[in-house]
Amino acid sequence: MSAESQLRSGDRILRNHVPGEVIKTDSVGDLDYVRASVEDAGVKTVCVDDVDSLPMDSIRNVETRIGSRRRELRRKAQVISLAPEVENFCVVLPA
Repeated sequence: MSAESQLRSGDRILRNHVPGEVIKTDSVGDLDYVRASVEDAGVKTVCVDDVDSLPMDSIRNVETRIGSRRRELRRKAQVISLAPEVENFCVVLPA
């Protein structure tokens, strides 16, 4: 395995800006692969070149940003889901 693929089981990674955890690594010829559990995508096997290994501080930062974005999207979804009720309430009010 190349120096870049010194990932071990349990290491935290990013794949397409999504956090994951290494299950195992393997090589096929000159290509190094990692099998990882990726958040919201399940277990994936990808080329080591397609993942980033980051220190835990960086991963926590990404996870914090993802959590903040999820909360923001849930809030927006709630506003959108309440829109018809607000519209009906406004129609009932006398002008």
